Amino acid sequence: MAEKNNDLDLLWQQLQILKRAGFEVDQSVEFFEHGVGELAFDGVYYFHVRHPGLLKQSDIDYLIPIFGERLSELERKDST
Repeated sequence: MAEKNNDLDLLWQQLQILKRAGFEVDQSVEFFEHGVGELAFDGVYYFHVRHPGLLKQSDIDYLIPIFGERLSELERKDST
């Protein structure tokens, strides 16, 4: 259980970094608050791809196996 809390804490930290940087992450925060971490991570990942270097790559790499099950779908849409 403690690991899950750490995973959620790290996801929350990424959202806060993006918010402090001035990005609109309200929808991702709402998903997070309703327990839908995968959708919250979609927003985090989107900004990570669009603005490389803002978030630590190691943090994103850690979160991908936990919350990134939809990433291949998002990446396909992004490449069109």
